[in-house]
Amino acid sequence: MKSRIFVIEDSREYAEILVVKLSLEGYQVSIFHDGLEGFINALEQNPDLIILSHEIPIISGLEIIQRLRAKGIIAQIILISETSNLQVCKLGLDAGANDYIVKPFAMTELLARVRARLRRFQYNDPLPILKFSDLTLDQTRRECRRQQDLIPLTTREFELLKYFMQHPQEVLTREQILILVWGDTSEIASNIIAVYIFSLRRKLETKNRSRLIQTVRGKGYILSM
Repeated sequence: MKSRIFVIEDSREYAEILVVKLSLEGYQVSIFHDGLEGFINALEQNPDLIILSHEIPIISGLEIIQRLRAKGIIAQIILISETSNLQVCKLGLDAGANDYIVKPFAMTELLARVRARLRRFQYNDPLPILKFSDLTLDQTRRECRRQQDLIPLTTREFELLKYFMQHPQEVLTREQILILVWGDTSEIASNIIAVYIFSLRRKLETKNRSRLIQTVRGKGYILSM
């Protein structure tokens, strides 16, 4: 069965280019030119992947992501923006986007990210609850606890911590994290890893708790006591 992709983009010329390229790759593609139309159809049809512009009419890209996630839509989402501002990138990922790409970009790069996100969409986690030391991650309820205290995490923080807990005591390089958590090897994502590691540590280390995510100089990070 063909994977279903929604393109939500107000530039008709740009959207048509995306549709042609994606269709040639064998995907079933639908196109919408404003946020409201895209949101309603995504809610009703629940596609496999959504590519949407950050700035679109009626409902912004960020608001669409937030509304879809609140409704339980689990489609992979790639957010397109014309700015490389890290704060904008973080807002998109925190809202629930799975990936972020900045214009102008090579179509080959977008197609590679689409393939990577769809592979992850088809992957099922074998263990619903992950544990390490006094840290517990419930993948079904999307809850993180340390010593029974509930720790609120953004969507991206949850996915990053999950990856660490799936590979405890193992050094994870920045390249591995980019590919397997972000599906992205760009310089922007490389910079933002440090932002999310800092945020995770801050949340996990309240009440003078020990550090679990360690930095391995020159290599990456490791989940270790």
